Amino acid sequence: MINLKWITGRLVAVMRREGPWGTFQRIVKYVRFMIGLPSKDMREYRRFKAAMDREYDETHGVDTGGTQLLFDLTIDSPNAALGGSHIATVPRQFHSAMEGLDIDVADATFVDLGSGKGRALMMAAEYPFPKIVGVEFAAELDAICRTNLERLGNRRISCELGDAAQFRFPGTDLVVFMNNPFDPVLVERIAARLVDSARAQPRTIRVIYINPRAPELFGREPWFHVGSVSGGDIFGLSPPA
Repeated sequence: MINLKWITGRLVAVMRREGPWGTFQRIVKYVRFMIGLPSKDMREYRRFKAAMDREYDETHGVDTGGTQLLFDLTIDSPNAALGGSHIATVPRQFHSAMEGLDIDVADATFVDLGSGKGRALMMAAEYPFPKIVGVEFAAELDAICRTNLERLGNRRISCELGDAAQFRFPGTDLVVFMNNPFDPVLVERIAARLVDSARAQPRTIRVIYINPRAPELFGREPWFHVGSVSGGDIFGLSPPA
């Protein structure tokens, strides 16, 4: 069923951020996508993405690929209109990000905000994180993620159906992963929550932001830039004053 409330909210959110012309361009883009007439660049990307998704899923016996628009998914959140389409992380981008980290992940919890079907969680399991947590607000994607994790059978990984803006970050060191899951206004709220969490309980926190829509939100104190990676950036929090 098409979620008209989500569509209306999404249009309002895009209008506020990008204005009438930007909103019109996005509508044209979505319509072309839905009727099977994407741009040349989009067609090439979709071919690459489909091949990569198929290879990953067949190799691991899971279902993590494809593109899922949110308008026909079940989302119980006031921030539903601020979420983007589900597009699983490209493995080379993920591993580039892991190589770019400047901390020992053996003491850190990996948190994927907007975890979708769980591919990033499964790739994180290739590293010595003691705990790996996914947060997803679309019920259908969360259900697929749980099925995938059952097949994987790794007890370090869990997923949570809920709103990333309300997630309570654990008190351990953190590696927070985001593959462009939200509009900037929601990313800003999450960044503020991380700052508050670090002030309440000082510890090492890193944010991996892939395909970033608003990297400037991490461009001022107490944030600092750790480094650039394939398709994104890594940011850290300075020790609280």
